[in-house]
Amino acid sequence: MNVSRRARSLALVSSVVVALVVPAAAANASPAVGSHGAAVTAAPSTRGAAAPRVALHGRQVTIERDTDYRVELSALGSTTWAVSPGDDVTGWFVTADGVPAFAPSDGVAVAQRSGRSTLTVTIDAGAIEAFATNGPAAIYAQVPASALLVAGQTPSRAPAAVRVGRYVIPRLTVDSDIFGSAFTASKSTLKSDFGIDVGYDPDTSATLTLSLAGLRDSKIDASAAAVAMVDGDGYYASEFLFSGTALTGAWHHGATQYALQAGDIVIDTDGYLISDTNSGREWSCLGGDGQGNYHFTLEVSGITYNGLPVATSTFGAYVKIYGQDYGGGADELYGSGIVVDPVIAPLSTKVADPPGPGTVPVWTWVGAGDLPNLVDHVADDVYVTWPTRVDASKVTQDDVTVTLSNALGDSKVLVPGTDYVVSSSAGETQVAITAINWSFTPVFTTLTVAVDRTSLKHAGGLAAATLQASYDAVSVYVYEAQQGGGGTTIDGTVTAYSFYGFTNLESWQQLMSPATYTLVATVADQTVYYAEDAGGTPYLASEAAEATVFDGSGVADRNIQLIGNSLYITRRMGQTVTTDVAGTPVTFDKVYAGGRLLAPTAADPGLRAAPGYVIPWGTSNWITHEKWAWQQAVDVGWTGIEVTPWTGRFEWEVARGTTEQFYAADPSVTWGLVGPHVDGTSISATGLLTVAADETSTQFAVVATSTTDLSLDGKGAVAIKVTD
Repeated sequence: MNVSRRARSLALVSSVVVALVVPAAAANASPAVGSHGAAVTAAPSTRGAAAPRVALHGRQVTIERDTDYRVELSALGSTTWAVSPGDDVTGWFVTADGVPAFAPSDGVAVAQRSGRSTLTVTIDAGAIEAFATNGPAAIYAQVPASALLVAGQTPSRAPAAVRVGRYVIPRLTVDSDIFGSAFTASKSTLKSDFGIDVGYDPDTSATLTLSLAGLRDSKIDASAAAVAMVDGDGYYASEFLFSGTALTGAWHHGATQYALQAGDIVIDTDGYLISDTNSGREWSCLGGDGQGNYHFTLEVSGITYNGLPVATSTFGAYVKIYGQDYGGGADELYGSGIVVDPVIAPLSTKVADPPGPGTVPVWTWVGAGDLPNLVDHVADDVYVTWPTRVDASKVTQDDVTVTLSNALGDSKVLVPGTDYVVSSSAGETQVAITAINWSFTPVFTTLTVAVDRTSLKHAGGLAAATLQASYDAVSVYVYEAQQGGGGTTIDGTVTAYSFYGFTNLESWQQLMSPATYTLVATVADQTVYYAEDAGGTPYLASEAAEATVFDGSGVADRNIQLIGNSLYITRRMGQTVTTDVAGTPVTFDKVYAGGRLLAPTAADPGLRAAPGYVIPWGTSNWITHEKWAWQQAVDVGWTGIEVTPWTGRFEWEVARGTTEQFYAADPSVTWGLVGPHVDGTSISATGLLTVAADETSTQFAVVATSTTDLSLDGKGAVAIKVTD
């Protein structure tokens, strides 16, 4: 079976399944631990020695609170112990599937008394920081061979695992519908000048439930519990300051509520100087999945029950940033839609040396690049070469399932006839995958293709595993989301470019050209340039080519920085410097150049993509699928209510001391203003805007809100640029 390295790895893990007994080979790989944490040195082994036998001596233990528990193990027959008092044996204790029952891996279980046939172990439950499972589980002692002697020699294999008891902790489940949103009022990003922040629906929350027979609220302690944001698709936790860290609600019948408040999630600029508050690192209508949907993963930990740790659990919080319609821009990029045409043809026409039929199905992927690519505009083909005895001529697209998945548990089943087509003969089946994965989240990393056995003739002897194949795959282009910058720029305007999908973005030089500046002045009505001769003596040059070029990337100039996954750069205007030239002070203007984002074709070729991502090396920008949600063939992007008049980026200029009539496509709207403005500036119930003569603000927004459409689409806006 032609499967990827990831697929082979997953298949191997899934095949190692044990029930109540840990494989001896795994046990042999776990050394006993000596006093002071030192590994016990095994005596020479003899393959002829009898198999060791170990049994529980006395009752099984039930760990249900943070105290000490004693386990006694007996070595049977000619088996004796090679363990000393004080040896750490935490690693012996496992669950039914062979994983360590406790964390940390040492300091929990210690050998106390050791005779030839009986070993007493003390388990300090108060030292347990985590259990292997979410909820109760059985505990087994998997004694390594190195901890035993048979006839005075170390046995060649370990004894079977012995059940010694169980731990009893509640199972934690979290159900969340937390939802927050913010309306950008026709801007592409959420402007702090407008005074809008992400607000959370008070009717949404997360319900944390502890489940255990006989559970008592009084035994739950969440005083040290913490909620944290963890990395997910479409964002990095390091991008945000998260302050909703505490569980403060009371517990009733094992359940409590958790909610987010305004200000709990804010963007972290890590102290980067932003003097123009209309710019900088901001929430974006094109962020998250590419249409302003941010699906955050939160993690709760630190809850204890009866002094024992409850499992860590994750849950979601959804934030929607909306307010600009990108339909026009999407039409320019995608037209009426992009169609991927499959090439239906035998495998022998696509590869030089196609496989012949064997005893099991042979799977072959054919496509551009190194991995199946579900984000480009080229079909990926998966062929199955069937054994001679099998007849696949009746296989149709309805008999084939194509699934995208990732390690986070996200999955997507593709639609036959829409996302893929199937052509099949008696000996060969072609699955032509034409789907384009537009959304930036989830990031799928695995492609699985499966054929239904019932569609095949004479396939009864084929193992189920041979009827499907999994491949590592890519499903999202490495991309950037720009914030700040555009619109009206002034000295100090900050632009941020946030990148997603790199594994080794470590320096801004990998993605941006250095900024430089030259010094230009007017002397005696002539344009002159600051220059220095070979000895470093300054002079005034008449040609720009002679001008000395200075580094303009530093904090005092363009202030180019890489902070986390974001590149920051500041616009500089009106900067001057005075210096002596030939004994005369001259005031020069700083004229900046460079400081531009590099296209993929010019970026650091050593950049690497994370699993599921692919770098669009051959393209001219990092926004290959920008505005994907607004294209006609997809049509899921926010549109809202159109407010007129507007031009450009949904903006309109209105002079101080004048009025302007606005109209909304929805006649039921109420009108309002968002952003700073003086008391004399107002808008009437019919949409007549009056800008006061003494208006000090340079911009605010006119907002129309539907009284009949209460969804997010029931709003529209135009940004007002105030002029003289």
